[in-house]
Amino acid sequence: MNMLEWIQHYVWQGVDHFFLIDNDSTDDYKAHLAPYVERGQVTIIHLSEQHVQAAHYNHVLSAYGVRDITEWLIVCDLDEFYFATGRDGSQTVREYLQRVPENVSCIYSSMKMFGSRDEYEHPASVRRAFLYREGRLHSYGKAILRSRRIHKLSIHRHEFDGTEIIDDDDIHLNHYVIQSKEYFDKVKKTRGDADGHVRDDAYFIQHDLREVYDDALVRLLDQTDQSLMEAFEMRQSSSLITMMSILLPIVLVVTIFVVVIFRMTHRKD
Repeated sequence: MNMLEWIQHYVWQGVDHFFLIDNDSTDDYKAHLAPYVERGQVTIIHLSEQHVQAAHYNHVLSAYGVRDITEWLIVCDLDEFYFATGRDGSQTVREYLQRVPENVSCIYSSMKMFGSRDEYEHPASVRRAFLYREGRLHSYGKAILRSRRIHKLSIHRHEFDGTEIIDDDDIHLNHYVIQSKEYFDKVKKTRGDADGHVRDDAYFIQHDLREVYDDALVRLLDQTDQSLMEAFEMRQSSSLITMMSILLPIVLVVTIFVVVIFRMTHRKD
């Protein structure tokens, strides 16, 4: 339901390439991705084993030489949207990373957990439709890592060399964990999580927290010149930012597990 919006979002934030892991998906996701595949922005990898999310991450990390060909790596899911606020002068995640000191190997950000809305039907835009979230930042988060310093990837915490910083001010991570009731019923309830745990209606109620109004991402979208966003989408660049996603065996396409990889033009070894 959200694949194109998610891809377009990360292209806007500076992503040049996406690795998508097909985990026995049964929908017609390739038709949606065809323009990106043709432009060389998407690589599709078929891995069938279920509920081994971290193992798939590490397989692609090694088998595709990610440490050698990229500089930055983000591990996130299809319902997670990183964005830079511009507070430090950065207008995109890419610009933010260009300002990070060389000694920093990991930028960790806490999740903002967004609830649903009253309508059952799934909206055209996740980013614009869901504007209420849990009041506190979630105890779990995700990380952006320097690829060459990674030892092992996991879901939330990883093994790496170097310094970690925590930044919830200049870089934000919106997690639309349940979205619409239609999405939850047709997608989330049809599969387990990374460890196979079933999601039921109690899970929906538990995560449907609408304590704080937060339209930071929407305001950023409204401030962004459309022609600039289109230029990002069509860009053919030697710098590579890669998204990796797992397409699960469900009726509607959902890219659940994502690894985002940044490769800059000039690396410092």
